[in-house]
Amino acid sequence: MPDWKALAEKAAELEEQVRARHLFAGQILTLVVLPPEGREDWQTGNFESNALNTGQWLAALSFKYAVTGDPEAARQARETALALEHLQRVTGTDGFFARGFKRALAPSPDERWFFFWREWHQNGEYRWLGDPSSDSLDGIMHGYAVYWELVADAPERARVGREVDRLIGRVMRDGHRILDLDGKMTLWGNFNPWILEENINALEALSNLKAAAVMSGKQEYEREYQRLIREHDYAEKAALAKTLPHGSSPLYDDNLAHNALWALWRWEEDPKLREYYRASVERHWIGDQAEAFPYYQIACKHVLPEIEMNPAMWDWLARYEMPRRQVEVGGKSPESGPRQTVTVEGGSLDGPHNWLRAYWMGRWAGLIE
Repeated sequence: MPDWKALAEKAAELEEQVRARHLFAGQILTLVVLPPEGREDWQTGNFESNALNTGQWLAALSFKYAVTGDPEAARQARETALALEHLQRVTGTDGFFARGFKRALAPSPDERWFFFWREWHQNGEYRWLGDPSSDSLDGIMHGYAVYWELVADAPERARVGREVDRLIGRVMRDGHRILDLDGKMTLWGNFNPWILEENINALEALSNLKAAAVMSGKQEYEREYQRLIREHDYAEKAALAKTLPHGSSPLYDDNLAHNALWALWRWEEDPKLREYYRASVERHWIGDQAEAFPYYQIACKHVLPEIEMNPAMWDWLARYEMPRRQVEVGGKSPESGPRQTVTVEGGSLDGPHNWLRAYWMGRWAGLIE
């Protein structure tokens, strides 16, 4: 039997670590470069997945509020929702969003250590990272959906609805693509049915449209959702988002799929379409049931109450510690300078915010006491 008290204590400890070292204006910075290479305010690191991870942190806070009714959890969730909003505002372009942002008046060396350093832009007192992806939007929309359902009051729901309308409206008008400031599709910004490369992007497209229809109240998104299903078989593609056998698709993609399936499972009422989405979860369960990652286990159990979760997930939760490790970061081009070794804290997927998301979703679902 899991030690529920110990898990609650670990949750409190990890939340303090998130607040102390991984937050800026409600935004999650998972991979932090420690001093002396990094800044003393903990704002040096890899901003590539801030949008995704901030959305997942918003989901964690929303589950926590739904379980505890704690006003502080609601306050932090609102702050995080505003951080997602700022991802749009900081670009200066309506409906276009950044991967992440920081307060800085000039470039810093760490911008050349991670991702595409030429994608950094200046807007007043902020620097922001461009070339956002379908992954970035996946996290933003998942966070908004859970927050809208579990935390937001009527004015906040209206505000989120407007933000979602800006985001998904732009993507839809641009042919189900995320277009960069130069008018070209970002590297991983494709949901378009004529050039679709992966079924998971069909799943994400349907989730984005369904969530936009619910949260904005605009039926144009529902009509487009139905059109993609009717004319381009997106529901069938969504059911096949998980590539089998196990190991054929990365676990990172499974995280994105479970994020997208949340809105579809919560808000789709058509029994036939729900069967497609249930089939998608079943395929993920077939492929991932041996994995001990608690979020995958809990997300599957939410849709498939008949399954038996992998007991190893309890050990994973109990033994988890904040990673502190040596990694090589540095030159991605001759202009980037020599490579160097820096100490970083956190991880790209299994950072503390994702432990907390699994914990509080488990509490919300009645799977963790």
